[in-house]
Amino acid sequence: MVRTVKGITLTPDERKQAGYDKENTKAHTCSVMLPNGVSCEVSYTRTSARMHSFAFGHPIKRTDYVYAAIPGGIPGIEEKAAARANAMFQQAQAQEQQTMRQKAPSHRTLAFKDDGLQISARLAEQLAGLYAPCVKCSSGTLIRIGGTYRAPEGALKEIQTGRHRAIRLINGQQFVVGICNRAAQRWEEPMFLSVPSPNGDAVTSGANTPADVKADLEDDDAESTSAVRNQEGDPITEEEAYHA
Repeated sequence: MVRTVKGITLTPDERKQAGYDKENTKAHTCSVMLPNGVSCEVSYTRTSARMHSFAFGHPIKRTDYVYAAIPGGIPGIEEKAAARANAMFQQAQAQEQQTMRQKAPSHRTLAFKDDGLQISARLAEQLAGLYAPCVKCSSGTLIRIGGTYRAPEGALKEIQTGRHRAIRLINGQQFVVGICNRAAQRWEEPMFLSVPSPNGDAVTSGANTPADVKADLEDDDAESTSAVRNQEGDPITEEEAYHA
């Protein structure tokens, strides 16, 4: 440790060496990149040398606390915020699954407006919070077409294998990963998806796509946007799509 004599004026370099000029940033705002590629603003606040808070904005909307010294000034603060982003995203994803498993409010009635394709209450209860491959229609409605998984990576992998190439995508329909909302009794796109949700073109077109499926994708003017169709051109329901 450098010892100094009282009453002597130190040069800037000597003050820094003696530890008098440590940077103690009390507040700072920066942006971090979440695992899904979305930018998130983080507001940092220093309460004491060993208590720091990082308030993550939309879409995380939660605060993380660090009970240890953070060296390095502003660069150190931004490095710590980036390091905590993945853990905060995982917490938000777990909370989203928990929310999807909740029962509908007791005051909800059959007259409740719902702009998505509903599934039965019994099925919604069984699949609540699970992920599955779905087809997203231009209206925003999601129809399940595959198995269910506890993690979104399983649903994404099923889509990428090309298992559902026989399903005709028309008028902008896409393959997406969906999550089952118990209260709304429907499939929705999750907000916290750590892997990019695939679009229909990336999965159903290319060198390995059958020629008749390519033709179906191109001829979409005469088809309805509200239904997924099989190779014969017939609309299929969610239960029928599951076995496609």
